[in-house]
This record gives sequence, C-alpha cells and structure tokens, in this order.
Amino acid sequence: MIYSADQMLFAIRREGEVLLPAKRGEVCFSGTFSHRNRGQEIFLALVETASMGKSERSPGIGFKIDLQTGLIMDLLNDQGVLGYLPRRALDPHQEIPFRIEMELIGRVCVPRLVIGREIILHPALYLETRGSLSALTGTTIHPPGDAQFSNLDLESAMEEVEICAAG
Repeated sequence: MIYSADQMLFAIRREGEVLLPAKRGEVCFSGTFSHRNRGQEIFLALVETASMGKSERSPGIGFKIDLQTGLIMDLLNDQGVLGYLPRRALDPHQEIPFRIEMELIGRVCVPRLVIGREIILHPALYLETRGSLSALTGTTIHPPGDAQFSNLDLESAMEEVEICAAG
C-alpha cells in the first residue's frame, strides 16, 4: 500500500526486479493496462529494491495517472504535475500501452513515461544506491480500481564503453 500526497490509497503489486547498469545503460518497464472505471487512478513505478518498504520514501520514480482527468503526477520525488493525457488516450475498454524508460549515466537517471503516443518527461534525478530496481503497478482502493495490467516486461540494457586509442 502507498499513500499519495492527496491521501489516495493505492494497492501496489511488485511485478519484477532488474539489476541497475554499472556505468551507463537503460532500464525499461513496459506493458498494457485496461480499465472500465474512469474514476480510478493507477500507479506505475520503478524503485530501488533495497530501500523498498524500509522508509517513507523509496528512491526511484512513481507516476500516478488519473484516468478521469488525464493528470499525471510524480508521487515519489515531489515534482508535482508532470503533464496531462488527452481523454481519448485513456478510453475505457481498450488496451493502453505504457513504457517507463530510465536512461542511467552513473547514478544520474533521466526518466520518461510513454503512454500510447504521448511522452511525459520527468526531471533528472539521482539514485542513491547500486543494486536493483523493482517494477510496481497499482490501483486506487477508493474508488476501487479495476485496471488490469498485462504483457509486462522489465529489462536492463548496458552500453559498452567506447575506448578510443590514438594510433
């Protein structure tokens, strides 16, 4: 369970875990969701596994998506409103693709959320530890969430470091 800043209670499910790249790389969490009730909100996140549940804040990124208004907020880093989605992008009874992409350069993270064709940028942040990230999904408790998540995939790609030699 997690509370949002506006006191909404979310039921959270851990969907998987992936190692963070050591120096440079990308972590992607993707899938689809569908819903029947526009009155609910959903939660999508990538958080550091080692600190999950140990403190009030878990380093990482967490997006709250209001299916009624299209409002997208950051729940974990106090960044507030990140953007809005058009109502047609969140129509009930359809599969809505999503993807959280985190570009990692050392411990600096540049995240973005893609829903359908819409791209929501998130300010860069600093991840405190090495180790792994856990992918989370969730829905509001009140009103009850009926969103279903499917085709979930979590992957990490590490870039090879280029070595330039003078000849």
